[in-house]
Amino acid sequence: EGGARDAREQPTRWIREPFAWEDEIALARAEEGRCEPAPGVELRWLRRETHAGNEPALLLSFFLTNRRAPTRPRDEAYLFQPVIEVESEALVGRPDPRRPRFDDLDGRINALHYRDVVEWAVGHGIAAEPVFDPDGRVRRVRTSWMPAVEVERVVPRTEIRGTFSAEQLGALEQSAVREALAPLAEDYRHWLREQRERIAALPEEHRETAALLVEAGERAAARIAAGIERLAGDATALEAFRVANRAVDAAARRRRAIDAAARRRRAIDEKRDPAAVPGLVWRPFQLAFWLLNLEGLCDPRAEDRETVDLLFFPTGGGKTEAYLALAAFAMVHRRLVHGEPGGLGLSVLMRYTLRLLTLDQLLRAAGVVCALELERQRDPSRLGRWPFEIGLWVGRAATPNRLGGPRDNDPATAYRRVQDHLNDKTKQLPVPIDSCPWCGTAFSKQSFLLGRYELANGAQRFVCDRHTIEDLRLRCPNPACAFDGASGYLPILTVDDAIYARLPAFVIATVDKLAALPWEKRTGALFGRVGRFDPRSGFTPPPRPGEEGLLAPPDLVIQDELHLVSGPLGTMVGLFETALEAVASRTREGAVIRPKIVASTATVQRAAEQVKKLYGRARTELFPPP
Repeated sequence: EGGARDAREQPTRWIREPFAWEDEIALARAEEGRCEPAPGVELRWLRRETHAGNEPALLLSFFLTNRRAPTRPRDEAYLFQPVIEVESEALVGRPDPRRPRFDDLDGRINALHYRDVVEWAVGHGIAAEPVFDPDGRVRRVRTSWMPAVEVERVVPRTEIRGTFSAEQLGALEQSAVREALAPLAEDYRHWLREQRERIAALPEEHRETAALLVEAGERAAARIAAGIERLAGDATALEAFRVANRAVDAAARRRRAIDAAARRRRAIDEKRDPAAVPGLVWRPFQLAFWLLNLEGLCDPRAEDRETVDLLFFPTGGGKTEAYLALAAFAMVHRRLVHGEPGGLGLSVLMRYTLRLLTLDQLLRAAGVVCALELERQRDPSRLGRWPFEIGLWVGRAATPNRLGGPRDNDPATAYRRVQDHLNDKTKQLPVPIDSCPWCGTAFSKQSFLLGRYELANGAQRFVCDRHTIEDLRLRCPNPACAFDGASGYLPILTVDDAIYARLPAFVIATVDKLAALPWEKRTGALFGRVGRFDPRSGFTPPPRPGEEGLLAPPDLVIQDELHLVSGPLGTMVGLFETALEAVASRTREGAVIRPKIVASTATVQRAAEQVKKLYGRARTELFPPP
């Protein structure tokens, strides 16, 4: 409550005067009542009969009104931070009175999952919350300006069997595949059997929904088992699985070492830090999601290829590592199956709705691509001479779309941005990356190099050249880093001209960039429509009209934060998806082969309906199945 003015202080200050009032209400006395806790302050209550579940109950409504006459200054008539608190031994919670839509699966699932959750109080123009006693009972409810609720963290069960170490899986022998991975599927099926046995004890209105959920889990378990069998019987798939495990493990170690070095405010020690960091241990849902999608990635004609798998897990739970593992597998598998040049080109297309999300995820994905590139350098006979690269394909406000040159005055070109940065005309970096994703060293002015490519002993080599510009390469200023320019350049492409020519295996884009498809002819190269491969400069030119193209289209499309692609934005993206689907599809023996689509979200509602409208795919599977 506003108190008396303190005249001793200038300018005017106020002293807070706490005030509390307590009374006992006899509910049998009347259906409504009022009192005046303080002059001009009115508290009214209403009593109505209702039900809490199947039991009769009373519904009490309290209203606090400030009826003080206006004053000067007005502050003296205000009430600050008022709270209404009700205490009773007879408080009961009621089930959600907003009955779920039983014709809507999401509503039925929520009604099943939260059937034991009750409502203790509802605020009108303010929040309300119960106060739990140590014994779990609720004897008080109150209004709250800043309500709080405890959200329990989702953690993996420790008793699930199987091999989850990425380091061990990176060296997995074919004879040991079933022993290492089959227990995961077996334990999942055992848990599903337990869930099916619980259905009979549920209220009748929930049994059909529960049965549908168990069936979804059984479909997922069967797909996980099929992925394990694929690894056990397909040497190429197992080799891609091993390489991908090693790459994601190396990237995870690097990221942890960089974070630890940053906390100590010093540079990463190349000889000690990454090796000292514990290796990646997959969470069961991450490894299961990978295995679940193997069949659809390995066999373009598999039924799973047409299924959109939506990874639904809380924020910070590990969704990114799960789909980055899938992306690494897709890139390596493409190389191993098709060789060079057939296995080159865009394998994974990942889209975001927000540019900040795109740039943040670029560094995490770039770490995995760096690790894949080092794997390729150790075994070029298997993985090819052409490097694994990742491209950032976004608007020119973030990255230069054109390379440009000395005679080009366009300030948005790569040449002009590099020159302006070198000459201190701008503090803005030429590209939206400020540090090496492999060792964490901050970029210097010497990190941005313009030049051309040439062949040396059959391998491509980058040569700095300010006059003949074919690319903008990034180098790490740390001489101990594997990507310091002497050992190699960072496998990151940030200029559209270079992306269309080199066709990185992984492209991260914003959804609006797909609007370039009908206006920029070179975008067709991203979908395999190239006519020739030059081991020096890349892919040129586009095929003749009617020709299919030298390369296969992308194998995997990843849409992160799917829930953001809704409303008007979803309508526009759906139109672009129609074009993308057309250029990314091929017909083989009468069957249309389309990319595998994987999406992720931390919040989901009516996912199947949204996916059907966005991608035209009839089947959507939520993972983990609820």
